[in-house]
Formats: sequence, structure tokens, C-alpha cells
Amino acid sequence: MPEYELYYFDFPLRGEVARWLFVYGGIPFKDHRVSVEEWPKLKGNKKLFPYGVMPVLHVGNDRVAESHVINRFIARLAKLDHAEDPLDHARLDEVYELVRAFYDDAFKYVITVFGFIPGDKNKAFEEILVPAFEKHVPNIERNIKGNGWFSERGISHVDLFYGQLLDMLNIVAQDFLKSEPESYKFWQRVTAEPRIKEFVAKRKQ
Repeated sequence: MPEYELYYFDFPLRGEVARWLFVYGGIPFKDHRVSVEEWPKLKGNKKLFPYGVMPVLHVGNDRVAESHVINRFIARLAKLDHAEDPLDHARLDEVYELVRAFYDDAFKYVITVFGFIPGDKNKAFEEILVPAFEKHVPNIERNIKGNGWFSERGISHVDLFYGQLLDMLNIVAQDFLKSEPESYKFWQRVTAEPRIKEFVAKRKQ
């Protein structure tokens, strides 16, 4: 097995799903957490960062870039993509894209709260997060099966992707997430998975 090394900031943002997938899958990896101060000095190193962006995953001497490509790659390694059933795999990919659309729409609110871009947090909440939630979440959650996951076969990378997105919202808008019972229960279900629970408990607050 090649050595896996993940490079991303020490924030639960675009690189965090990959961490969760490695952890849940029990796949050893080196978690390189790059500081905001270090990044300007490192981003020009094309050997480490082919496109000058993170996250990037080093697989032995090879590189895999772009967060969603990395997520799907690790899902295959961990056998969480249900690829043995092509139709189930396609349905999960469909939900993945629904979650991705929600993530992309909500992300500006999240980075406003974290202070990465200027803006009024309350205004961003009303104008970005609430409309994004109302637009995307009903379509996402209608795909939850009776077992509580997006596939009758059990937990998948898509459950971890959505769970991590909700976890991110629990950090920046906890009261709002608690006011949405189905979303809050899904977040609780994912973060109750033993390996995820342990990983989150060790996270820097």
C-alpha cells in the first residue's frame, strides 16, 4: 500500500471530508496541517501543490488534487462508494452532487463567520445560509433511507460528506442546526460513529 499524505489547513473546511473518510475507513495517512502563515511560502511549490491550491493528496510519488476527486478516491479505497452495485453507486453520486451544491452555496457564509472574507455575519446568515438550506436540504434529505443512510446497503462516503457539512454548520450556526430536527439527527448519527466521534473529540476547538 502506498503512503498517503494529505495537505490542508487546520480548519474543518474543504479538506475535512477526506480526513473523515481516511479515519472511518481505518486507512493510515499523514495529516499535514498547513498554517495560514505558512501557506503563501508553500503554494508556489509545484512538486507539493501542482495547482497551487489545497487540499492535495500525495499517493506515494503521485498527486491527487481537488477536494471532490480526493473524496471519491478515498471512498474507493475504503469501499464506501458501493461501486459493487453500479445503480446504487450512481444514486449515491446523485446525492453527492446535491450535497456539493449545498456546500458550495453555504460556503461563503462559513468563511464569513471564520473571518476569511469580510462581511456581516448576521446578514450572511439571512442572505446566504438560510436560502441555501431551504433550497437544497429538502432534496438531499428525501434520499435518506429507512436505515438512516443514503443507501440501503449502509453508510457511504456521501453520508460522511453530508455529515461533515452539517458538522461545519454546527460549529458556525449551532442554534440553527438544532432547530432543524432531521438535519440535526443526521449529524448526530454520523458523529456517533465510533471512529468519527473519537476524531471529532480530539479536534482543536
